[in-house]
Amino acid sequence: MTKRQGFYTTTPAGNPAHILGDVDMPDELLAALHEMIDCVANGLANGTLGKRRKMQGKRAYPNEEGHLLLAPGEYGLNPQDGQWYARPPQNEDGFYSGMGSLASHEVTEHEDGTITVSPSILITGHHDKQWHGYLERGIWRKV
Repeated sequence: MTKRQGFYTTTPAGNPAHILGDVDMPDELLAALHEMIDCVANGLANGTLGKRRKMQGKRAYPNEEGHLLLAPGEYGLNPQDGQWYARPPQNEDGFYSGMGSLASHEVTEHEDGTITVSPSILITGHHDKQWHGYLERGIWRKV
């Protein structure tokens, strides 16, 4: 049986860790390990560790009164102004953005009704929270 060497440490964020490695490792390597440990600890704490960064979007159509109302993850063409609009999916932190115009983007409509938007979409909502990513063939992909 191999005896494992290592040492205990606490990250700057206060997360305890047992590192299997030389206690005299370079400071840069230890700092990088601390950063990775904190990232994993944050992901475990807020439930985002391992969550997908992609989501299937849904094309929405105007209601009977001709208004385009979008739920998170939906996109559609507004008949009132002829512009495409989108509402990105919910962020991991629970942030829902509002509906944003894609007027300053190039929108390609595909045969199946999905769209691809370029360049990337950046929407800033309340409290300066943001959603930044892409909508490609109807699939939302967060940066």
